[in-house]
Amino acid sequence: MSDNWSYPDYIWWVKPGLLAGMPRPPLEDLPQLYQAGMRGIVSVMDEPSGIEEYREAGFSALWLPITGGKAPALEQVKQFVEFTDPLLAKNQPVVVHCTSGNRRTGTLLASYLIAKGETPSVAIQLIQKARPTAELREVQISFLSELPTLLK
Repeated sequence: MSDNWSYPDYIWWVKPGLLAGMPRPPLEDLPQLYQAGMRGIVSVMDEPSGIEEYREAGFSALWLPITGGKAPALEQVKQFVEFTDPLLAKNQPVVVHCTSGNRRTGTLLASYLIAKGETPSVAIQLIQKARPTAELREVQISFLSELPTLLK
């Protein structure tokens, strides 16, 4: 990470310096994100716009489409964990985004915390503390509540 670069203000950290959420980034911000140290970008938007640009800018990139207001599929949570773990093991930060960086982003980040042993209620609290506007919908909260059982 360069001392001369910092993350844009719209980044919100769930695990400081490692795991974050954000709204969809403007493409002109990609150099700043990379120079600041971000190495993985996961888009949960309905369409894959940006994925190729992320890869061209040097990021590891993953597209996991989630419909607005909905929860991810169990397989998507597993793919996210498989994508994220190797990067975090090398202290390479990962950021998730949807359009506004609230519900879908918050749900996937909470899913990761749960997959790593956090309780659903604490995972949701951690997301809402980091991003107060991430007011999850009932279907997303229900999914997170059931996730520990689904992951067994």
